[in-house]
This record gives sequence, structure tokens and C-alpha cells, in this order.
Amino acid sequence: MLMKSLTRFCRFYRCGFEFLHRHLIAHRDVGADNILINLAEGPLAPLEKWGERPLPVRAFFPVRYYIIDFEFSVRFPEDSTPEQRVVTGLPALQLGLDHPDDYGRELSPEMLLDKPHCPFKSDVYQLGKMFLLHFHLLAAEYPDLIKTFESMAALDPIARPTAREALESVHDYHDGFTRAQLKGPVPQANLMTMSFEEIFQRMSEANARQAAREKKRLEAELVPSS
Repeated sequence: MLMKSLTRFCRFYRCGFEFLHRHLIAHRDVGADNILINLAEGPLAPLEKWGERPLPVRAFFPVRYYIIDFEFSVRFPEDSTPEQRVVTGLPALQLGLDHPDDYGRELSPEMLLDKPHCPFKSDVYQLGKMFLLHFHLLAAEYPDLIKTFESMAALDPIARPTAREALESVHDYHDGFTRAQLKGPVPQANLMTMSFEEIFQRMSEANARQAAREKKRLEAELVPSS
């Protein structure tokens, strides 16, 4: 990935969330696996000619990103007040999943509290964490960009920028890049934060919790009503 592609990606994703939040929609399930990218568009690319350097795929059609999976999302009425635009607990509670590991996302601190919180701020937190996971190796060369990501992942929701404010920061930062910087490569991060053994262990524990919940539900159904 080139820096040009990275900044385009960041700007798109923040534009997408600024649009959602402006229409009072909180996604509540932000992660890299909830982003799609188009691999093809329109007619097939022309065949490569022997001896000629092949054109990059993106020379034939523009990149498009898509935000998917809105099963945990919430939309507030237009006439609601900021004080009314709050949620409580984990998004996965609506599916009966009450353990943080079953949610499978970065947890903002306020999600773990039994108090109402702003889901838009939680979206920004998860977005910042996602950017830091994938692009933290840019810290030495582009510290200001990383600081923007870190501000999005601040522990205090009040300290986090809105999606619009974060978008404006990236726009300003992008405008300061030289052409050579935009063509520079982005170092690839090692995304294996857990070993396979740890992943399988968590999956087993999650399955056991799900089985226990299902057993409890079935037992409750079998109890005769008085």
C-alpha cells in the first residue's frame, strides 16, 4: 500500500462515519472485517502484452470502500437531543452475548460500564484503534498522523474528536504531503496479536458460554408454569 492509498482510505472511512453520525446512525461494530473493497468494475482489464510492464489494477477502475454489517447499529430520531442519544452496555447484548470476548471488537471503556454512553464516541474509539493496529509502524516517520489516531482512541470519550473533526485533521495532514511522500510505501504491520492457541482457546470458551446460555434457555422453557 502507498501513502496515497492509506490517506484515501482514512479519508473515505471518516467521510463514511461523518455521514452516518450526521444522520444520527451509530455503527457500533467497527472493524477491518466490516470494510469491503471492490476488486473489479465494468469490463475486464485488457490482456497484458508480452514484454510490457503490466498496469496496476487500480489503473482500470477507481477504488471503492463499503461499510457493512449494521446489525448492532442504532439510529436516533431527528428530534432527539444529545442527552437522549445514548446506549448502555455491549452492542452484542441484543444477541444475548453478555461476555466481552463474545463481542469480538475493541471495547471502549464506557462499553464496560453499566451507564448510558454516546455510541458515536465509541465508533470513533474503535476506528482509531483499527487505524493504530494497521498503521502504527508509521509512528517514526509520521508522528502527527499517529497522534490523530491516538486521540480518537483516547480513554476519556470527551477527549476524542468527532468523526468530522478527525476527517478535517486527515484532510489537513494530507495536504501537507509531498508527491514523493504520497508515493512512498506503508510498512505492513504484523496483525497476529494472539497466537493460534490463544485464538482457539477463546473460541472454545465462547462456544461453551453459548452452549450454557442455550441450555439455561431450554431448561427455563421446560419448567411448568404455576
